[in-house]
Amino acid sequence: MTGLAVIVPFKAAKQKSRLAAALDDTQRRRLSILMLEAVLAAVGGAGLAPACHVVSSDDEALRLARTAGGTPFPESENRGVNAAVSLGMKHARASRYLVLPADLPLLTASDLTRAMALAKQGADIVLSPSRLMDGTNLLLFSRRKEVPLSYDSNSFWTHLGAAASLGYSAAVYTGCGAVLDIDTVEDLALLAGARHGGEAAAFAREVSP
Repeated sequence: MTGLAVIVPFKAAKQKSRLAAALDDTQRRRLSILMLEAVLAAVGGAGLAPACHVVSSDDEALRLARTAGGTPFPESENRGVNAAVSLGMKHARASRYLVLPADLPLLTASDLTRAMALAKQGADIVLSPSRLMDGTNLLLFSRRKEVPLSYDSNSFWTHLGAAASLGYSAAVYTGCGAVLDIDTVEDLALLAGARHGGEAAAFAREVSP
């Protein structure tokens, strides 16, 4: 059993469907891959690449995991985030888990080290909300003190409430790199306006309406 496993689920089908009014299939696919690369770069910058596991049925995503020094976990089909994270936990036996969505283009190594520092200071659960305070953009917990996975269902408040009901202490990390995930045209515009967004931000500027 390892100390920490980083789990990154990557959706293989209907990527960024809420952006369909602004971007075509090819553009949404390209954006999804660039954001995954940004997340993997942040994980690598924090020295966590060997602990990183990408869970997906997408061949390119699995290849990128290997290239970044992580481990690919193939899914037979896309069954949603909760199932992907559970699969990653099953295969990556660890004492702690750090779950990261694949659509955090501004995520940095500093975001990860700061979030993990909150756990070292005593928080049982560390989590980051999405910009609209509904999704969970970072979730760090131990095997001994898990919360039920509730992605795609007002997950930030559900995860936070579950921690409270179980008597676990929780810390919320709100660094901008952890808060901005890209789901809507408004999110895309915020990414396009980011000063340090790398290739994903450059692409957003190129394709933004």
